[in-house]
Amino acid sequence: MSHGPAVITSQAAPALAGQPQVNFNKDSFEAVIYQKGYRVYHDKAIKCPCKVQATDNLSDCHNCGGSGWVFYNRVSTRMILHSMNLDTQYKEWSEETLGTVNITARDVDKIAYMDRITVIDAQTLFSEVIYPKKHKGLRYATATYDILSIEDVFLFAGSKNKLTRLIEGTDYTLNENAIQLDAKYDNYKSTCVALRYIHSPTYHVIDMPRDTMDSPIKNLSGIPEDKLMPISAVGRRAHYVLDAQNYNGDYLFDNSYIDPCA
Repeated sequence: MSHGPAVITSQAAPALAGQPQVNFNKDSFEAVIYQKGYRVYHDKAIKCPCKVQATDNLSDCHNCGGSGWVFYNRVSTRMILHSMNLDTQYKEWSEETLGTVNITARDVDKIAYMDRITVIDAQTLFSEVIYPKKHKGLRYATATYDILSIEDVFLFAGSKNKLTRLIEGTDYTLNENAIQLDAKYDNYKSTCVALRYIHSPTYHVIDMPRDTMDSPIKNLSGIPEDKLMPISAVGRRAHYVLDAQNYNGDYLFDNSYIDPCA
């Protein structure tokens, strides 16, 4: 029995004589994306190989932090994002921040499932409670997202007392997404701090309605060639930062290999 290559037959072409030819103009599509799109950071995502067969990812992995995903090779680019929304649902045990966005990107960006898209120039408000702990002489805690600016910070001073409003530079200092309390709060047995701050919207790609599109176009020599057209995806609002660093910035390894200066 022969196991050679399968025989492939071709369907006959339809009658094309006198038919107009319609071509997609890739340059026009990409010009719209670059001129009208948002400035974004695009982080590639890859599953962390710390996952042993039939078990979960290692909680002490310094590549993914136990999340199972590694983000690397951040690129600054432009994408069209529309139908951005925020939908907050409350369950009896937690608050879930939902929301989706439609994304159109150039084929050169090659977005894929779980890639992270951060909108640089957009801003959104977020409120949460953090619990500063003392470590190496400092009492601090990290917020979920990288803080662009803080609107308000309140310290819980007991159920019978009014909340204490904290002032930056006097009661706390801000280092990216870490809040460090002043030394005068070291004697507090328990410190709970409420934050209301502004951060950049962040999404993870969850669906690819059009992950590839090739359009045959004749070049200047009249020879047909395929052109990769823009692609589209659906992103969902990130619930939390999967690769959050610690205060010292030495918890997770940076697995990026592209030189940002190249």
